[in-house]
Amino acid sequence: MSNRIEDVDKFIYQCRTLIPEFMTKIHSQSKIMINEKETYNFLSYFLEEYKKFSNNLNTSGLDSNFINFFFNKQLLERYSNYSQEKIIRVQSLINHFINFLTLKKVLKNNLTINILSELHGKSELKKGMEVRISSQIHKILNQIGKEIFDFSKKANVEKLDNKIIDSFLKKMENYPEKLIVKAIFKLFEEIEDENSFIKVLYILDNFLKLNTLPSKTIDYLRFKAKKERTLFRLLLLYQSFYFAGYKLEKSILDVLKELEIESPAVNELFEKSANYIESLSHVDLFHEPIPDNFDIFNVEKIIDEIKPLSHNSPIFDNRGTVGYNLPKNIDLKIYELIHQLDEIYQSPSMKKEFLSAFSEDFTYNSLAKDNMLLFFEAKELHIKGKNKKALVLINRVLKKHPNFAPGLILKGEILSELHQFHGAIKCYLKSIKINPYRFHAYSYLSYTLQIGGYFYSSFILSNLLIKFFPFDFIFNIQLAFSAYQLLKPFKIYLKIAGLLEPERLVNFLDRFWIRERIEAKDNLIDLKLEKNEFLEIEKSVIKNSNNILNFLMYYNNSIQKYDFNNEFNEIIGEPLYFFPEKIDHTKKNHFIYEYATDLATNLVELVEDLSPTSECFFLNEEFLKFCFKISQEITDKILKWNLKINNSKKTRSLDLVISKKWIEDSLKSLIKEPYFILIKALIPSYDFYDTIQTTLNELFTDCFNCSHMCVIYSTDIFPDFKESCSEWNEFNEEKYENEVNFKRSKFEQDFIPILGLFEIYLREKALSEKTIEDKIGDNLEFLKFIFFNLDTQSNDFRTEINDEILKIFLKKHIIDKKLVQSKTAMQRVQRSLNTFLGFLSNELSYFSNDRLRSLRETIKKVKFLY
Repeated sequence: MSNRIEDVDKFIYQCRTLIPEFMTKIHSQSKIMINEKETYNFLSYFLEEYKKFSNNLNTSGLDSNFINFFFNKQLLERYSNYSQEKIIRVQSLINHFINFLTLKKVLKNNLTINILSELHGKSELKKGMEVRISSQIHKILNQIGKEIFDFSKKANVEKLDNKIIDSFLKKMENYPEKLIVKAIFKLFEEIEDENSFIKVLYILDNFLKLNTLPSKTIDYLRFKAKKERTLFRLLLLYQSFYFAGYKLEKSILDVLKELEIESPAVNELFEKSANYIESLSHVDLFHEPIPDNFDIFNVEKIIDEIKPLSHNSPIFDNRGTVGYNLPKNIDLKIYELIHQLDEIYQSPSMKKEFLSAFSEDFTYNSLAKDNMLLFFEAKELHIKGKNKKALVLINRVLKKHPNFAPGLILKGEILSELHQFHGAIKCYLKSIKINPYRFHAYSYLSYTLQIGGYFYSSFILSNLLIKFFPFDFIFNIQLAFSAYQLLKPFKIYLKIAGLLEPERLVNFLDRFWIRERIEAKDNLIDLKLEKNEFLEIEKSVIKNSNNILNFLMYYNNSIQKYDFNNEFNEIIGEPLYFFPEKIDHTKKNHFIYEYATDLATNLVELVEDLSPTSECFFLNEEFLKFCFKISQEITDKILKWNLKINNSKKTRSLDLVISKKWIEDSLKSLIKEPYFILIKALIPSYDFYDTIQTTLNELFTDCFNCSHMCVIYSTDIFPDFKESCSEWNEFNEEKYENEVNFKRSKFEQDFIPILGLFEIYLREKALSEKTIEDKIGDNLEFLKFIFFNLDTQSNDFRTEINDEILKIFLKKHIIDKKLVQSKTAMQRVQRSLNTFLGFLSNELSYFSNDRLRSLRETIKKVKFLY
């Protein structure tokens, strides 16, 4: 045996011994979606072919000639039945193996670089594959497109035959989803007539459920939509996904921002999509135009047209379309869930923990880093509709962490999408048992039970959950549908949903609402629930929902839902808004202003804690006016009490007299105010009155710093509250401007130098101008926040930067003030802060490594929700 052959055998042997280690590494990182058995077979085949090929080589190592030969000839011949995607995966696997051999010093680094550089972007594999299959694929895509187009021409909204629909859907089921998606994009490019396009869009929107279509549409918009017409069509398609019930990775607004589309075409898009999506079943778009006077948002009329079911209503034959059967021995433990949710609702601390799960997936310390990444990857795949792949990954996470509640919830979502409803319900119940404070487990359980026809169970859970989220569109819809099928009052919930999102409700009633009876598959006896308990649950929610409905009918159109935060903060900080006339700048009115604004702030914080989705209904001018009325009533009663005590020549501290009963009596004239009714519907009365009392006591504390103490104590000589109050001078515009200018110069003197050093630090790292600009801008905002909000007066602000301040900066300042408009922008701000804190710690020694880690962990936990 020659030395060269010995070298080759030695090389092959060394490579084979490293295969197990490589397989462990590649599968733990989930880089290649190929199972372990196949991985071993592919690598073994690769090494066998190299051994055969080695006689023609002048080296004992691999080179690009062999790699190209293997990819372009051997691989295609051996696995001719594999798809293009599978072949590409094998190629990627081999490339990773080459890198691994280099890492283990079996191959030289310069040789590997040469191999991969020759392969990168020039591989004949792709060209060879395309030549082999492009003709066949092209024919299939054309065939799919023709079938969709032909079906759209037959589809008359009113008269479409079920046999035609079934035939079309069976044809589509015979094609891989990936090809249908490609055919749709090809069709959108090629259709010339706009009316034909609308017909095709209608078919996609109503008859085809393709889970991967939303994410593929975004990809196509990013990279392939060159024509303006195609771009508009794809945006219209994406807008329809929201109404069709898809789970979207980003909203249409985020897509528009990402594509930097700012033109009248955006308004045209929403106008056309609204007319298209919500009107198709009311007006025949295929034959006549929409009348000018057609009101697509006459929600109340549409709701009233739904006739309530009766015991005599026909039972809908739901075989194959609605429902599924759970095993008879499954115990949903509804009775336990009722008590559990009721206990959470009654306990402020439990309720806060439960509501926090609305915005938090899990703590970062709950998983090892590699499994955390697997969890996020599974979640991303699920959102993109790739549920089979997502299931593989989440199973790997749960195998190592079987009691990881968020992982069980995600698995339940995935199984539900795959129509494995029994498994999904088991996941939700197990998650609740492990951690009863995860809101989403109950929410998904309720929905999954409803689509199965378990209306009593879903109705009960929806009743309990809507107490936490009364403004949630989905819960109101779920509650309405289950109530409808159980012959209960249902229109009140639809009306709330219609006031919240009219377009979405019209679409839902048109497309998903079933107007015939479906027999419930559960009953109160099976659920171990007495009829009076069931009625009590229903009664409390109807009362609350009536209050919510009254509030929305009164205020919904006048409350600004967008940019509400800025308006609220501007008014609350400007006393001249409440008392613009100088003659009104009295002691009494200053107290009213201070108390009204303090109370508004504290009540908003209370609502945010106890009912976070309701916050937007409080950050507005109307709510401030309500707090102003409370302040006036309370202040008037204080003055009357002071006068009474003064006349009796007694001295008593007011804070000893004021009780919750005293406050309740003071507000009798306000009990019919919409905001009074809303607050009582959202938060316990005790918390409401306690906040009023606590805020008042905080203001009384300030009175001790005043020599007169005229509010908290009655003096022998009754103070004249009509006198001008010196405190108003604080709002003198000129004085205020001088203070701002002084602070600005102080900021520039003490803080700008730090930013200058930071810029030098960034430039030394040779970062791009855009990156440097972003990091400087983000951290300038952070320094301004520290200085102006905390009154920091020197550049030694290291003690001011702590976990709590970072949370306030990111949540209240960055997110709530909408300084960032997307998740991507939020992640950029978080990266900028991490870099700056690292600079302060490592370069300027402002704080220790342990503190830096803590600060960075805090930054990581803040989520962007909008």
